[in-house]
Amino acid sequence: MKRILAILLAVLMLAGTMPIYAQEAQSECEHEYFNACDGVCMNCGEVTREATHELTHVPEVVATDCLHPGNIEYYKCSKCGGYYTDEEGYEQINPWYVETSVDCVRPEDAADCAVIPCTVCGNDTYGYGEHDLGDSFACQGGTCAKCGDYIYGYGCENDGPYCTDGHCIFCGEVVEGWGHENGAWAPCTDGLCAYGCGLEYPATAEHNDADGNGICDVCYFCAGEHVFENGFDPCYGGTCSRCWAYFEGEHSYDNACDVDCNVCGENREVEHTLVHVPAVEGSCIQQGNIEYWYCEVCGSAWLDAECTLNTNLKSVVLVGASHPERYVVHVEAKPATCFEDGNIEYWYCDLCKCYFSHEYMRPYQEINVSATVLPAEHTFANPCDTYCVVCEEDVRDPNHTLTYVPCVEPVDCQTPGNIEHWYCEVCEGYFNDENGVNQLNPWYIPITADCVRPEGSADCASVNCLVCGEEIYGYGEHDLGESFP
Repeated sequence: MKRILAILLAVLMLAGTMPIYAQEAQSECEHEYFNACDGVCMNCGEVTREATHELTHVPEVVATDCLHPGNIEYYKCSKCGGYYTDEEGYEQINPWYVETSVDCVRPEDAADCAVIPCTVCGNDTYGYGEHDLGDSFACQGGTCAKCGDYIYGYGCENDGPYCTDGHCIFCGEVVEGWGHENGAWAPCTDGLCAYGCGLEYPATAEHNDADGNGICDVCYFCAGEHVFENGFDPCYGGTCSRCWAYFEGEHSYDNACDVDCNVCGENREVEHTLVHVPAVEGSCIQQGNIEYWYCEVCGSAWLDAECTLNTNLKSVVLVGASHPERYVVHVEAKPATCFEDGNIEYWYCDLCKCYFSHEYMRPYQEINVSATVLPAEHTFANPCDTYCVVCEEDVRDPNHTLTYVPCVEPVDCQTPGNIEHWYCEVCEGYFNDENGVNQLNPWYIPITADCVRPEGSADCASVNCLVCGEEIYGYGEHDLGESFP
C-alpha cells in the first residue's frame, strides 16, 4: 500500500497535478452549464438562473407485458433534448430511467434452473436456481436432474493460493499449482508473489537515476535513502521530501489490549477478548469462585461483562471448605516386602472419597489411590540376578544379555588367550553356559603361556625370558659339591 501511494504521488507530481497540493478554491464559482437551457450550475450545483427549456409533458404509462413497456411521468425539452422530472426543468433524469418494463413470463412448470423461452415475447429467460448434478461435482459437470441440460464443469478450483499445490474445493482432488510469479510492478522494488501466498521476491535490478535528481526513473522512489525534512514520527509516519512517498508509522503497545502507546502515550479504545466464568461453590475437594469475566489476551478480570468493575484473579477465588475431621482417616506408612504391598503415609476423606499426601488436605495435594501403594518388589544385587538379597530365594529366571566369546589359545607369554565363555553386558558377569546359570570367576578366564628360558641354562639359574625379557627363576636344586648348604 505504501508503494502504491508513493507511485500515485510521484506520477501526479511529474504531471503537475497533485490533489493533495491543490490550489485554494476560488472565492466565487465561475458558473458553467450543461447546455443553454439549464439553470443549474455544473460546478456548484446551485440554481443560478431561470431555465429556458421548452418542455413537453409525457404522462405515466403502465407497462402491460414484456412486449409493451411503459414510462414514468416526465418532461422532455424540445431544444436540448433533456428529460426532467419537474415541470420547471431543474431536476434532470437519465433517459435510461424513463422507460418501465415488466419481466418475461416463464412457463409455470419450468425448472428454476432451465433456460426457456418467454411465453409472451419468445426470448430466452434464464433460471437462477442451482442445477442438481446428483453425484457429480460442479467442477466435473454432468446432466441436471431438474432441467435435463448438460452442465459443463467449471474445472477444479484450488482451495489455496493458485501458485501452490492444493485440493479442489468441489471434488477434493489434488490441484497442481501454477508456480510463483513476482508481483512487483518494477524490477528495482521488492515484491510479493502475485497470487497472494506471501513469498517474498527481492529486487532484481538497481534503481536507475539517469537525470541525477535522486529519484528512480522506473519506480519513482528515491534512488538512495529517503529524506524526511519535516521529520519522521515512529507513530504517525512521514512523507519523503524528495519522492513524496508516504511511510506509515505504528504505535507500540505491550499487548493487544494495552490502551496507552509506549512511544507517544496516545490513548485508544480496545475490545477485550472476554471469557465468562460462572460462579462455582467451594467444596472440600476444590476451590470455588464468584462469577467473573477475564480477558484471555491481557489477563485482566472484571466482575461485569461491561468491564467497568475491575478485579483480579486472586480476589475471585473462594477457598474450599475444610474436610470434617470425623471423616478423615490417617494411614501410617508401611514398607513393602518381597511378597506384600506397602503404602505411603496418606490421608483419606470418607466424605468426598479423596486421597491426600499431606495432613492439610489441600486440593493441590490430592493424589490418586494408586499413588498411595508401594508395590511388593524383590531386591537384587544387579539387574540380571535371580537371587533376592532380602528373602534369599531364586525368584526369577536369569535376565542376562549374553555375548558369546570363543576359546582363544595363547600365542606366547605376552599374548594370552581365553577359555570359551559368555559375557553379560548388563551385570558384567562371566558364565560357562549360554543360559547364564553357572558364573565364572574372571580370574579363570585368561589362558597364559609360560615364559621361554634360554636353551642350555641351568634349571636353578635366574635368567631373562627370551620373549618378554622378564626375569625367570629356576626351581632346580643348586649343586654345591662337597660344600654343605
